[in-house]
Amino acid sequence: MTVSPLWRNRLAAICSAVLALWLGTQLAQQEFFWPMLVGGFLATLALTRFFQMPFDVIFLGGILFGYTAGNRGFAQVSLLSFFPLLPAEFVLLVAGAALLVQSAFRQVRPVRRDSLNLLILLWMILCSLRIPLDVRAHGFNAIRDYATVYYAALFFIAQALAAHARHRAWLLQCVIVGSIAMLVLYPLTELFPGFFYDVLTLRGNALIAYKGDLVGTLLVAGGVLCYHRYEPTRPGWAAVASLILIGASLATNNRSSLVALVSLLGLFALARRWRLPALVGAAGALSVAGILFFAYLTNTPWRHTPLHGAYERAASIIDLAGTGRYTGADTFFKGDNNRF
Repeated sequence: MTVSPLWRNRLAAICSAVLALWLGTQLAQQEFFWPMLVGGFLATLALTRFFQMPFDVIFLGGILFGYTAGNRGFAQVSLLSFFPLLPAEFVLLVAGAALLVQSAFRQVRPVRRDSLNLLILLWMILCSLRIPLDVRAHGFNAIRDYATVYYAALFFIAQALAAHARHRAWLLQCVIVGSIAMLVLYPLTELFPGFFYDVLTLRGNALIAYKGDLVGTLLVAGGVLCYHRYEPTRPGWAAVASLILIGASLATNNRSSLVALVSLLGLFALARRWRLPALVGAAGALSVAGILFFAYLTNTPWRHTPLHGAYERAASIIDLAGTGRYTGADTFFKGDNNRF
């Protein structure tokens, strides 16, 4: 028995209307499980068809964008009301299961036999073996912080997915676009905290909330990846975007971003890719000269310029004992942090 196209369309419309009404009542009652499950399934079908990529690649790119643009707010979003299923855990379960199944069918190991893979795997094993001791000493905090360990499994997932050039480009673009979005959203959260922390929320948690020390580091990552990704095809755009992202990271009161930037520029130099180090060095020298010249014209003391804060942040990095004296409004506590 076959159904005519007209009646097939009518049945689909009736079922869709009933489903929409039921999901609407669920949303009105603030029950998000089924709406998110159905909506996520339909969105996944649409995205896989539109991007012509597997769902696990799209999911991984989605959390890369979400964790970069939404930061701590996105990280605290629970997909279920009755169980703390966070975005990273969801992708880890789904993409991890897909990786294991695909590895079994292809008869390949999900972990490569190189030093980086083996060291990460060894670290995860050792940390997992000592978790009973940590729980005994620190209780629930040890279980919460164990996420740092099992999140490392995302490395193996990303490694497998990024083996395909098109998938790798997608993952890089998600980080870059997330960094650019953060560059815009972070100042807005400072200007309009009421909207981001009281209005743009889910179950009382802000969807976008930033942790200051992560902002600078992620901006550096976005700037370097942007240059790496687009310099061969769009050198002008890549240079401008990278300098803006890196410059914004240096304006944050964050030291890890300085270490990351110097390390990455050193790796570029070792690879004999001199353009980015030269570009950042030239822009930095011009910025320093401009700030000093403006300070001279306005008779501004050295300690009141942004250069003083940047100098103290850089100096505190090598102050391992934390005995230095720092006088800046944003750097006076750096010695205490080092001792801690």
